[in-house]
Amino acid sequence: MANIRIRVSFNKGKRGIKLSRLSALSGEVFRLLDLLAADIGVDTDPNKWIALNFTESSLNYDNQYLGEVSDQSRRIYNQQFRELLSSPAEKVAANGYGIETVKQYIKIANAVELGESIDFGVYSNGEPSPAEWLNFDKQEAMKVEVFKSKANQVIYEGGIQGYVHSLHKEAQNAGELPWIKIRELSTNRLISCYYKDSQYNEVVSLLEPKDAVVFVSGKMRATLPEQKLEMIEARKFEKAPPYSREDFEKFFGCAPGLAGDVSAADHIREVRDNGENA
Repeated sequence: MANIRIRVSFNKGKRGIKLSRLSALSGEVFRLLDLLAADIGVDTDPNKWIALNFTESSLNYDNQYLGEVSDQSRRIYNQQFRELLSSPAEKVAANGYGIETVKQYIKIANAVELGESIDFGVYSNGEPSPAEWLNFDKQEAMKVEVFKSKANQVIYEGGIQGYVHSLHKEAQNAGELPWIKIRELSTNRLISCYYKDSQYNEVVSLLEPKDAVVFVSGKMRATLPEQKLEMIEARKFEKAPPYSREDFEKFFGCAPGLAGDVSAADHIREVRDNGENA
């Protein structure tokens, strides 16, 4: 049997660390180590993780899980941890780590401030010192969120129907497009529809009348697995023609052979009788 043990060094080569930062970073690191253990099937208990073997200068200490695991589990854990810290962001995003583990990895990246550093030492076979050291790359870790987001998206051509909720004449950031928000009829959700400057007059024409139903078609982006529509890069805007009573009355008599030889009145009576007897 073996123990999972990872050494951590905050601000290697520097003198000490602020207590407020130690509290913030050590907690996030512990959560990552625990989640990674769960990913490989180790039934961990958070209360069995301890910190030991502290050294002076920059803060160095071991994170060790007191519960025993098989030697194979320890090797798998070290390999998974090694790949997480040393792989490029795109590979980390696609490598099958648990969702919460990846979120925690990104959370550490957001927590590390300018001038701070974290290094991890991976032990092998119960040796007194780590067999190798891995640096936590804040910039690479932050890219994981971008790749993970793209991996969970699907882009397709389609359209929605709804009402205009709001119009934004300017883009939020340089290089982006202005947008219009549509209240989709089928879901009642607000969907951002981005348009080019050349489409501005077309977009403005959708605002009258106030309750106009509009159609927006273009390149749609949805998230998986729930297939939740997030935005549309609009190619075409259309306003639905007003619906009048005359349009409604046109339906009457549009399918005279629908009931066969039975009159419309008898057909309706038969349908009602069947419904009552059901």
